[in-house]
Amino acid sequence: MPADSSIHPVFRVSFLEKKVGGSAVVAIELPRMDEYGRFKVQLVAILDRKIMKKGNKDVVMGLVKWFDLFQEDATGEGLKELNEQFIDFSTNSCIEDRKLQLAATTN
Repeated sequence: MPADSSIHPVFRVSFLEKKVGGSAVVAIELPRMDEYGRFKVQLVAILDRKIMKKGNKDVVMGLVKWFDLFQEDATGEGLKELNEQFIDFSTNSCIEDRKLQLAATTN
């Protein structure tokens, strides 16, 4: 690792996953970090959404595609929290854009 990296060199073996397939994708650059050592994230798209129960409440969750990450690395996030964190990003319009893209590719 580069000397200026702020990633801890120890990891838990229990977090490792089995390698599937014949090819490996290697990241050339480390993720971008802010001055506090946190990852700089940029939301690219909401790929899908679903309603889940959390306690006794319904919560809308979205499958989020992040900048500089592969689509397979998309994560499930609460859309309410995303709207609060990414004020300039409209999750509703993003979902509609995705539906239009899917409809165009299936026709």
